[in-house]
Amino acid sequence: MLRELCYRDRDTPGKEIFNNTLSMCDNPVVETRSLPGVTFRERSVRSGPIFCLFLLIFFLSPFSAVSSPKSIRIVMDNNYPPFTFLDSTGKLQGILIDQWALWEKKTGIRAEVTGMDWGSAQQKMEAGQYDVIDTLFHNEKRAMIYDFSQPYQNIDVPIFFHENISGIRDVASLAGFAVAVKKGDNAIDYLKRHGIDTLIEYNSYEAIIDAAKEHRALIFVVDKPPALYFLYKKGIHREFNHSKPLYTGSFHRAVQKGNTALLKTVEDGFAAISPVEYHEIEERWYGSKEFPVKYLRWVALAVAFIAALILFLMTWNRALRRAVRRKTAELEKEIRISQERADALKESEERFALFLEHCPIFVFLKDENNRAIAVSRSFEKMLGRPLDEILGRTSEELFPPDLARKIRADDEDVLKAGSVKTLEEELGGRTYITCKFPLYRPDKPPVLGGFTIDITERMQYEAALKRSEQRYRDLVDNAESIILRFDNTGKILFMNPFGLHLFGYTEEEILGRNVVGTIVPETESTTSRDLSLLLKEIEADPDRFKNNENENMKKNGGRIWVSWTNRAIWNEAGEHEVLSIGNNITEKKMLERRLFQAQKMEAVGTLAGGIAHDFNNLLMGIMGYTSVMLFSTDPSDPDYEKLKSIEEQIKSGAGLTRQLLGFARGGKYEVKPADINEIVNASIDMFGRTRKEIAVHKKLGKDLGIVDVDRSQIEQVFLNLFVNAWQAMPAGGNLFIETALKRFDDAGIVPREGTYIAISVIDTGIGMDEKTLTRIFDPFFTTKESGMGSGLGLASVYGIIKNHQGAITVESTPGKGSRFDIFLPASQNTPLGDEPQLPHAEPGSGTILIVEDQPAVAQTACEMLKALGYAVHIAESGIKAIELFSGLKDSIDLVILDMIMPGMSGGETYELLKRIRPDIKVILSSGYSIDGQAAQIMEKGCNAFLQKPFSINELSAKVQEVLKRN
Repeated sequence: MLRELCYRDRDTPGKEIFNNTLSMCDNPVVETRSLPGVTFRERSVRSGPIFCLFLLIFFLSPFSAVSSPKSIRIVMDNNYPPFTFLDSTGKLQGILIDQWALWEKKTGIRAEVTGMDWGSAQQKMEAGQYDVIDTLFHNEKRAMIYDFSQPYQNIDVPIFFHENISGIRDVASLAGFAVAVKKGDNAIDYLKRHGIDTLIEYNSYEAIIDAAKEHRALIFVVDKPPALYFLYKKGIHREFNHSKPLYTGSFHRAVQKGNTALLKTVEDGFAAISPVEYHEIEERWYGSKEFPVKYLRWVALAVAFIAALILFLMTWNRALRRAVRRKTAELEKEIRISQERADALKESEERFALFLEHCPIFVFLKDENNRAIAVSRSFEKMLGRPLDEILGRTSEELFPPDLARKIRADDEDVLKAGSVKTLEEELGGRTYITCKFPLYRPDKPPVLGGFTIDITERMQYEAALKRSEQRYRDLVDNAESIILRFDNTGKILFMNPFGLHLFGYTEEEILGRNVVGTIVPETESTTSRDLSLLLKEIEADPDRFKNNENENMKKNGGRIWVSWTNRAIWNEAGEHEVLSIGNNITEKKMLERRLFQAQKMEAVGTLAGGIAHDFNNLLMGIMGYTSVMLFSTDPSDPDYEKLKSIEEQIKSGAGLTRQLLGFARGGKYEVKPADINEIVNASIDMFGRTRKEIAVHKKLGKDLGIVDVDRSQIEQVFLNLFVNAWQAMPAGGNLFIETALKRFDDAGIVPREGTYIAISVIDTGIGMDEKTLTRIFDPFFTTKESGMGSGLGLASVYGIIKNHQGAITVESTPGKGSRFDIFLPASQNTPLGDEPQLPHAEPGSGTILIVEDQPAVAQTACEMLKALGYAVHIAESGIKAIELFSGLKDSIDLVILDMIMPGMSGGETYELLKRIRPDIKVILSSGYSIDGQAAQIMEKGCNAFLQKPFSINELSAKVQEVLKRN
């Protein structure tokens, strides 16, 4: 229904202040209401169906009630007359206060109503301090937070503006103006959605009107009823106009999102209030219609009119004479002012014409018909036409059709929107920027003004600069080198994406930090550079590049080696800065370190191989004679056990040679297919029996396949690693052993790509620092106390693994333990069964030639063979062996040939022996393994291989095996 509200000032009886039409959603009654200082009169049309609907809701509401709370907390604006306001005592009064009081009686639920400034009310409601918020407009943002009741009051929201401001019609016309709004009001969201963000927020409507009275707020967007109330109350209603409503909002009551039960309780309670009760509340605040007052007002007006008429007739004559004199003086003054204005206008026109004549930019004015009424003479050059052919012409007459249509459309947009518009146009291969704006005239259509600037050269410069910057950016962003710039204090000013990724920083993290402590370690010995010295060297010769290589630090603490090229550059202030270009050479440094390690190991290996060869020969003599004595000594003899003990000691000595040969060439002895898990278990069992304070944890992979290894050497590897772990955990700890298959698709860690069996040995011991890690595999290097270690343990481990075509890596952190990873090539062979027990030496017959350059070894072997019953000839070199064999070739049954001899090698001797007698049987003997040169000789047809040192039992078994072959 429509209600017409008339606001009447109580302090000025009989004077209507304003009328306003509101669209109401409730209570179809006729009533007059009052507020402190103001009377509102309202006319409305009753609606029978709506009244019946209210009655139906009222009588049905008890049957639909659900469990209700004992009390609810309501918050609302405390300054929205006549709905809510604070009276002279500070008590909250108004229509809504009485409605909630009646709601409390209807529902039996206590309604705790609180009023405060609107912004605070919404903040506290959102924070959950209140259950219901009243007088809330609905919008999409609030709909995400609240559930809303049905609307119960429509409110117009126009633009209020000072009478001296013109052109305010809609939201678009507010562009550029400071607009006052109430904090938390729906108008804020509405204006921001339409691009108006020059807003000044006040806590209340009254605060806005106070600011308007002091001319601090000349434009404000607020709800119409309270705005009009306060404008009249403050006596400034004649100074402000208002537009048509920007929008019409509706009052709702709202609860937190999802609290539908509470919302239903609220709505049911208000539905229980009858229209008559609503009317009584509103009449209390708006007042009632007083029929006699209306007529008394007209009587008073009639009396006043008659009195005024009489007074007018009495003074008419005198006033007329005075008016004639005054009017004459005013006419004379106006003539003088008009002449002064004409002179000023003429001078202004002359200045304007002078400006248009000489202005270097293109200035124009167009009338409402789009015709040029004033242009600068510079347009003659642009259009190639004289000025008199430009004035009075339209865009269609001056420009090409497509451009003319665009100009016409833009002109119409500017005049329609009433705002400034800037656009870019092209004409004759040149680019122009045009700014257009409307110029308003009293009682006349607006004209269009504007100016145009030729920006062709500027755009060409900008395009060239942009291309140059893009080339530079592409180069820097895609360079696979570190590009770093820092000032003379070391503060980082720039680092390209490659450098950021390499060091692990983001641009925000690294800019502004000092080079030292960020990528240059603060505390280093030989690898850190002296930054101050570097800067001095660069500043001393800025045009010379300064190169250096050093170890740098990543964000995660990791270290990388970088080769830097540094040069001085100058910033805008003329100060030196440093441009550094770096390349990651970490891999190169690691390869150099590996090469050095390999060369060192090769040199030591050569030495160890020679020592092992000579030591084997020494052991061969001792073992040979011991074996002969054991062969001829009865086991019951008191010296028999002593001889056996000597033989065991010799075997221990042979184990020492294996350690030396572990990192020497030819370090493998007898390579056979084996199950690595079985070797690991055997080694763990052996270690675990003597180290009870170490908890061993196994995680052995299944179906790993086979490796081709010298079992005894691999067992030695594991035992060395286990002992090392035990010594790193003197108070006990945990030892983890894991096995698994691993595929390497390129040669890096391992010698060549392929499938490897990985064995990991991990301890929780004291760990090692980086300096120790670099020397961990060096022969004779040890961190243990004197007498606690030989320094060959890990060196032999390294040599054994390398000689098995594998790889070993180590990781360690001080205080956290160490991890060794071994990678052995997987084999396609099947594992051999248990080796048969070696038989005791048995007598034999035949003639054997021993070819051996070491007399002690030759004599030992001769004694063992004679003890077994064989006839023996000895040749101390390959040349003598050929000479002797040539004469006795038919009588010699077998040749035992040493592989390493001066002059003619074992391989060359073997070939000549075969030429002399192709069917001769040969046993190759060496202190080195069967790999390498021995394997090549075996492939040529050699019958067997005998590893030094050997016992009489091993010699007997090997000789009889070969002689029995056809």
